[in-house]
Amino acid sequence: MKLCRLGFAIAAVFSSLLLFSCASTPKPDTSPETVQESDSSTGHKWSGSGADDSKSGNGQGGQSVSTETVAPSIGTSNGSGSGTSLGVSITFPKSKGSYFYSIDKKALDYAENGSPSSFKMAISQLHKPASEQYTQVEQVLLEICVRVSKIVWPSEIMNYEYSRVTHSNPYTPAIDYAEKGMFDSSTGNSDFFTILLPALLMVTRPAKTEYYQEYDRAITKALALKPDSCLANYLMGRLKNLGGDYQAAIACLNKALGSAPKNREILFALAQAYQGSGEHKKALDICEELLAAVPQNIEYLELCTQASISLGLYDKAEEFVLRVLQVEPNNSDFALVRASILMAKGDYIKASSLLDSYARTSPNDRYYLLLRAQLQKKWNKNLSLASTTMTKALSLYPDDKDVLLLSAQIASESNSSIAGKTALDLASGVLEIEEDNIEAKEVFVKELNKARRYNEAYTISSEMIKSEDVPLSVLYSYVDICLALGKNNEAWTVAEDLYKNDSTVEENIQVYIKVLVGTGRSSQALSLISSLLPTASSQMKSFLYYQKSLTEGTSDAALEDLRSSLTANPRNQDTLYRLYRIYYGRKDWRRAQYYLKQVIALNPNDSTYQAQNAELENLLR
Repeated sequence: MKLCRLGFAIAAVFSSLLLFSCASTPKPDTSPETVQESDSSTGHKWSGSGADDSKSGNGQGGQSVSTETVAPSIGTSNGSGSGTSLGVSITFPKSKGSYFYSIDKKALDYAENGSPSSFKMAISQLHKPASEQYTQVEQVLLEICVRVSKIVWPSEIMNYEYSRVTHSNPYTPAIDYAEKGMFDSSTGNSDFFTILLPALLMVTRPAKTEYYQEYDRAITKALALKPDSCLANYLMGRLKNLGGDYQAAIACLNKALGSAPKNREILFALAQAYQGSGEHKKALDICEELLAAVPQNIEYLELCTQASISLGLYDKAEEFVLRVLQVEPNNSDFALVRASILMAKGDYIKASSLLDSYARTSPNDRYYLLLRAQLQKKWNKNLSLASTTMTKALSLYPDDKDVLLLSAQIASESNSSIAGKTALDLASGVLEIEEDNIEAKEVFVKELNKARRYNEAYTISSEMIKSEDVPLSVLYSYVDICLALGKNNEAWTVAEDLYKNDSTVEENIQVYIKVLVGTGRSSQALSLISSLLPTASSQMKSFLYYQKSLTEGTSDAALEDLRSSLTANPRNQDTLYRLYRIYYGRKDWRRAQYYLKQVIALNPNDSTYQAQNAELENLLR
């Protein structure tokens, strides 16, 4: 089992780490290559390696045939290759213009609806006592009902023993080829089943996504003929899931569900669609209902884990992972997922142990390297080590979006390059792959802001904040940029809204105080600072004293506040730089350089700071 099967949005566990698809599980393609064979007498083409010769008939309704009763298994062939003889012309009933003209309309309607119960009703309508023989056309429709039901609805019981077709027809070969992993492109597209049956390949070989357009055309045409078909709506729902059009998938699958309200295949596809569309609670509710019926189903457990992670229900997610590991104790991929959940819960010791274990067998795995770097960044607080891990990841996966993104974030936070690339370079690489990636844009704006390229940063961030789901960190950066450009009204509007919305969030408070100070509302700022200082954390206290220093009338008073700020947080870059500026203004070059060098240690690649230090070196000579 590959980790990509899981569909886990690890981005929901850690910001923008991984993003997987929740489409149906693809399996490795081991099918033979597709070939085209043509019968010279009929001109009929089949995509595949050809079918075995067998007895043939003319396909006319009303003719009796001798049959052998068999009970085939799901997704297998009985060895006859459907009994289709490519050397015999397929004869259609010319007078009526339809292969199934002799079939009772009610039976055909049931079959074309294609729900589990409708297939059974169609079989019931067609069933004859042992003393009577089926016509060739009846035999074909029976085989369609039984075999398609076994392929599409495996959770439903279908024990009907049917007579395997032994004459040429355009229907059963399409099922044969789907079972063998090939797309039959030459059924004739003359009716509902000749149009739809080739698309069964989407179910038998989910990994064959190269036929997406063919599937779409076939199912769309089938729905045009039978808009209420449960089978066609289900297949279209699965196809839309595959293409990421989850709202369309939900509409189709709900329509299919109307004909089969308890069907597990439809419900699971619907849960996948809800998860893909962001309706994680609905996805989880459906999957838990499915698990109640089949407690050890790995696919259901996978999706339940994914939905729980998306909802931030990490304890519940871990329970589902442990249930998977009970069924599959050696499933190292789920052990890795468990490590990501433990990291989200802050249990870094257990997470580290799991990652160490995984590394013994797969030290170069992409997801392992991403999680290892996150652990080094969050738990070890070692950005240098995280950078080393991402340097390795970039060497192995240089064009991977998630690797580029995490590398950009670490490079930005550490103010260093990774694999010779700056945070701006790495973020640009992500945006070349996905131009609307909000997290890459966030890094990009942050780096422009650091480089004092405020106008560029403003242009990008002012577009970003128009999004309804814009991250709060983008709004915080936008406020800083507006203040730097003197756009005080814009900064005030955003900061005031954030503070009014939730005045308990520390970041909201900080942005609000910044704008109060930056726009000259000093009395309001000092009043709020005074009320917060007694209970503030060390980081917050350092921030508050720094902001207070900006309101002081003399440099001596400001120095007192700045010293208090450094006592609370010796690595406060704003405080260190302001101390450099004050001592520089007093021409105390040595003290100025003392504080500037600490700023440079935090920002080793900042050319402005390097130039300022070079100036001090000259002044100290």
